[in-house]
Amino acid sequence: MQGMNGFGLPRWAVCAAAVMLLLQGCASGNLESTAAFAGPQPVVGSAGVDGGIRGTRALPIRAPVGGAWTTSTATLTTLPAPRRTRSARYRSAIEVGRGYRKLGKPYRIAGRLYVPKHNPNYDQTGVASWYDEGFHGKPTANGEIYDRDAMTAAHPTLPLPSLVRVTNLGNGRSVIVRVNDRGPFVKSRVIDLSKKAAETLGFASKGLARVRVQYVKEAALHGR
Repeated sequence: MQGMNGFGLPRWAVCAAAVMLLLQGCASGNLESTAAFAGPQPVVGSAGVDGGIRGTRALPIRAPVGGAWTTSTATLTTLPAPRRTRSARYRSAIEVGRGYRKLGKPYRIAGRLYVPKHNPNYDQTGVASWYDEGFHGKPTANGEIYDRDAMTAAHPTLPLPSLVRVTNLGNGRSVIVRVNDRGPFVKSRVIDLSKKAAETLGFASKGLARVRVQYVKEAALHGR
């Protein structure tokens, strides 16, 4: 004989009823959870000082309160990116490898023929000049960005980018620069330097200097 409870019902009937109630409770909980996560919430904010968006986004979450799960909200603040100086942006363009490797075909400027080629034994003496405002922030011949405050240079035939050592024959100062542009296209000039490189070599105020240029190696695309 099956056991009876205090209500005069078989035990199996009581168990079945309890199971049904439990299933109904789970179903209602799932619907509440689905509603809590239904779709993204709009962002309310205003434009930051440098174009970023400053505001808050409502994020539905569920957290246990008193042993039961309830719907709550949290906020996420989106702040504008920190400002960088103009020169820092140009330097980072080189560091992340914006440019590409380039040798190029022979070309003629002002009646003079230039033949780009890889020459690991390159060692020339001549006049160096430097370039500044008119090219600052503009793309170089291999797609990098010219930065007057970086140690870079232009050369008419060496592979881009390359590293070369430039020595000022007038004072003995020597630096290694990154060749990432073409030029100069003036007779007797062998290299065109950035303002920073010219200052380091000690001839920025004069404009020109007699130098020795020696090939070092192929430069990495991601900076030196």
